[in-house]
Amino acid sequence: MVTSLEYDLYKFGNILYNLRTKNKLTKANIRIICGLNPDTLRKMELGYTIPKHDTLIKLSEIYNINLDNILDSCKYHNDESINSIREKINEASYDDDLQLIESLIKEIKTLQTNKKLPHHLSTYIKQLEYLIELTKLKNKVDISSAMISQQTCYSALRMTKKGVTKANISDYLFSPLESRFLLALALSKSRLNEIESAIKITNIAIENLKLHYEFNSKNSILLIQGYYHLAHFNFLLDSNHEVIKYCEEGINLSREMSNMKLLPYIYFRKGIAEFELGQEFYINTLEKSLMLLEVQNLNDLKETFITSLLTNYDIKIPIR
Repeated sequence: MVTSLEYDLYKFGNILYNLRTKNKLTKANIRIICGLNPDTLRKMELGYTIPKHDTLIKLSEIYNINLDNILDSCKYHNDESINSIREKINEASYDDDLQLIESLIKEIKTLQTNKKLPHHLSTYIKQLEYLIELTKLKNKVDISSAMISQQTCYSALRMTKKGVTKANISDYLFSPLESRFLLALALSKSRLNEIESAIKITNIAIENLKLHYEFNSKNSILLIQGYYHLAHFNFLLDSNHEVIKYCEEGINLSREMSNMKLLPYIYFRKGIAEFELGQEFYINTLEKSLMLLEVQNLNDLKETFITSLLTNYDIKIPIR
């Protein structure tokens, strides 16, 4: 979530977005009415810029509401030391550094020992605690864990998107943190054999992350994860052409951002799809996967991949 030190711009942006859609207006309509550039409005609705006063007046007239008062209600009331810790938490969350996140949450709570936490901060901390729970559950594939994960995702999302349901989930704008919950929700849906629903939710997450990626390239790791999810879910449906398409999206973005973290998994998934389609260069793709695991010093996982290839597909990778 991107904010200034004074205002929760993401919260305010969501209000602007909801007002516009409630009035059934497009960004182009707003431009015709008051001359506001659609790109400027998009940045405001995503929480990446604070509106000028004259823009607030124009939008107040269009939506028939006092936006000055609403912006004032989005004002933060915490100190700079807490904002500094929040930034560290944002950094740590991209690497799933759970120990660091937990210690930083404790640090915030220690700073606030003798006074009540502001609502926006207590909400943020609770969502991070949900994120930690989900990260601990993500490698558990049993039905019970999947159901717990699903409920945890909805609980986290409803802290900031109170009315969100399976039916209306595509009606909302989501922050990068909320998009992480969408990706976790999609994974839990796939483990409950709701593959089409998992694909739909992942696509929603990707569309939201693309909007944020323009402003913060660190969101690329979440985008890459989204593409990998789509490849995996389509693999479960035996849609191998789709698997390859999404793997290539993930590979291209990984190269663009020089982020190799998920590349071994993506190449592995792509190689299997190529094998299933009878494409002769699948061995080269799988070799790239194993080489990247070796480079990342994940030798145990490399052996697991080799065993899986031999056991499940009768594929033996030649030793070079």
